[in-house]
Amino acid sequence: MIRSSSPARRLFAAVCAVAAAFATVHGAEADVRAVSPVAAEIAVPADAAGVVRVPLSSEWLAAAGAGQGTLRILDDHGKETPFVPAVQSGAQQDVRRVPLSIIDYAAGDSAETLILRAEEDAGPLGALRFETRSRDFQRRVSVETSADGTDWEPLAEGLFFDLTQRFDFRRNRIEFSPTDAVWFRVRMEPARGRDSRGVDVQWGDRTISLHDFPGEAVPRVDRIVGETAATGAIPALWDRLLRTPVDVVTEGRTSEVDLGCPRLPVDRIALVTAAPAFSRVLRVETRGPSATDPHRQRMRTNIRRGPDDPPGPIIIEAAIDHFECGRLVIENSDDPPLPLETVRLEWHRREIVFIAAPYRTYTLYAGGRALTRPRYGLADVLSVSPADLASIPAVSVGPPEQNPAWDGHDTEPRPWTERHGSRLFAALLLVLTAAMALWIWRILRSSGPP
Repeated sequence: MIRSSSPARRLFAAVCAVAAAFATVHGAEADVRAVSPVAAEIAVPADAAGVVRVPLSSEWLAAAGAGQGTLRILDDHGKETPFVPAVQSGAQQDVRRVPLSIIDYAAGDSAETLILRAEEDAGPLGALRFETRSRDFQRRVSVETSADGTDWEPLAEGLFFDLTQRFDFRRNRIEFSPTDAVWFRVRMEPARGRDSRGVDVQWGDRTISLHDFPGEAVPRVDRIVGETAATGAIPALWDRLLRTPVDVVTEGRTSEVDLGCPRLPVDRIALVTAAPAFSRVLRVETRGPSATDPHRQRMRTNIRRGPDDPPGPIIIEAAIDHFECGRLVIENSDDPPLPLETVRLEWHRREIVFIAAPYRTYTLYAGGRALTRPRYGLADVLSVSPADLASIPAVSVGPPEQNPAWDGHDTEPRPWTERHGSRLFAALLLVLTAAMALWIWRILRSSGPP
């Protein structure tokens, strides 16, 4: 047997220790404050608490690099604060249904009266929806509101009906101007005589007169729910970088437009030209930060304008997460060069959302070398959809300024282990193999004949 103090055992332990130290040094996490060249304090009110959002200027996007991966938030204790990236790309706001509690009910003279109450945080309501399994009826419905459930004011009235005896058509909603009231009094009574006579409803491309439809059945209403007021589409928020005048350089059958190095996300490119009618193939090419880096094609599309088309800008959907440096290449074929008056780089406004604690200050950092896009669990529990962003209070951050704690290195200083990492690993592997061979040889030798 080999003793624990044998040279082979000690050599094996030493090799493992060196390998572990190499892995620790090589994979050490960078200090955000030391490696980030720019920083600025986020203007969060001292007593603020809860979810806040920070719109990012083009300067911050340029400083943060590709995908805003080097952004970090640290609090006044130097603790990293998780955040969620958000894009103000617009959305279609959906109608939300809000349950209503039945507080009172009364029936008499073939009419029914219900008093309903919504939750305090239900939001502005714009309609009541009557859920019923009944068929073939007409009811006149009036809706009143109250601030306290005592004094009532008229809100809306209309017909609640079902025509499925003759047509596949029913109306089970009463719409009204959006209201923050939570108390509603609903009265339903038969729609007879003058109430229904002469009332016309649209069913597809047909007009139906309700006075020809009896509908005298009394419907059984299973539930009445409120619907939040729909505000329609939430507009996208765009930021823009203008380039005008545009220098178009033509050589042979192609023209080039140098877009410089904006270091920004580019969701679309807008071209303004006075040319009345044209058709060209356009390429968008990008490169790295060095002038010697090769260009690579990011997209190829056809831009055109017909004789009857309006003279607006030509929009190119780009969807480039990070436009470091680049150019436009226009293939003219045998046509004359296309004159360009303005080129606009446009992107949906980028923001970050985080949870602020009261009486705590926060600093935003960017540009940290060797930092990659963080992964926080906050993204699993915090919604940052465009519809939700509008309800989150916004706080501002000043322009990026030089970080006084920065260590002054523009690029990641390469430690000895990184510069010689591959050779060191090969040497360690060779020594480890030799140690294992020596160990096995000593075991075989000790188990041989005396």
